[in-house]
Formats: sequence, C-alpha cells, structure tokens
Amino acid sequence: MSTKAELIKELIDMQTKFIKFEHENGMHPDDYYNPGAGHELETYKNDFMEKAIQVLDMAHEEKILPGNVNSSRIFFLFKTIS
Repeated sequence: MSTKAELIKELIDMQTKFIKFEHENGMHPDDYYNPGAGHELETYKNDFMEKAIQVLDMAHEEKILPGNVNSSRIFFLFKTIS
C-alpha cells in the first residue's frame, strides 16, 4: 500500500498531466466526463477519485478527534454533485 505522501505525489503528477493535456488540446466536457476507450483521460476521473479517497481515509485515521466524516459520506457527496 502506498503511503499518504506517495499518493499525494501521484495526485499532483496526475493533475500536472491533466493540465498539460488541457493546454495542448483544449478541453471539451466529453474529454473529462465521457472520454471513451483509448482516450488519454479514459481512466483519469476514477483513478484520481480513488487515490483522493485513499488519502482522505489515511488523514481520518491520523486525526484523533471523534466524529470524523468518513470517506463513504464524502464519496456520496462527490457522486451527488458530479
């Protein structure tokens, strides 16, 4: 399993590649929401979300205070607004 720092670095690398793609190719909503098979961004949205949730879960494990919002609530919120 990756450490939180490694996952954060991967997220930053992914975001950097995304920005590069956007600058080189422009960005149509279909590129992000429905990229299709073989597209450079085919798995980007799901991969990024999975890594972000892993980081969130790790952060919650580190936090000592009770009553943390768990990742399933965040995931539900993310799915609701996306």
